[in-house]
Amino acid sequence: MQMTEVTEHGPVAAPPASSHRYVRFGSFEADLERGELRREGARVRVQEKPFQVLAVLLEQAGELVSREELCQRLWPADATVNYDANLNTALNKLRQALGDSADAPSFIETVPRRGYRFVASVEASTTSLRASRANGTARGFWTKLAPFRGVATSGRLAWLVGLLLLAGMAIGATLAAMWLRR
Repeated sequence: MQMTEVTEHGPVAAPPASSHRYVRFGSFEADLERGELRREGARVRVQEKPFQVLAVLLEQAGELVSREELCQRLWPADATVNYDANLNTALNKLRQALGDSADAPSFIETVPRRGYRFVASVEASTTSLRASRANGTARGFWTKLAPFRGVATSGRLAWLVGLLLLAGMAIGATLAAMWLRR
């Protein structure tokens, strides 16, 4: 599956994934250089090995990645570890962080006895979502959330909701008083 890069001129075909630092999928953004995962801007805790599994799957999004390839990429050949158990643990932790399920996958599909496939749409970029928002190149889902993110984190949303509830109660009380006076 070919990744696309978002530039100020819109989506374009991306060069190899290794030149991209950020990969977006669903409501997530993975910073491949820092090993960080964010969901709608908030950092999601993911341990190193599960993140490495994610990075390999994102690099080959849409393609089957064998268990053997994952083990070779994640652990040195001379390591004395139980590859199957460690890979299963890493995948379970990754699915948990993504809110994904092996039975009904949104991101990681298991192909029995063969490997795994990243099935969600992927968008690679050289700039973070925050930088894209700042320079006006954020697109789609991310752009729609951008205006509300600052409101929710600053506490203004709570004040606005409280004010609207108070106004609604005042209007309701006024209408009830007018109805009772008839």
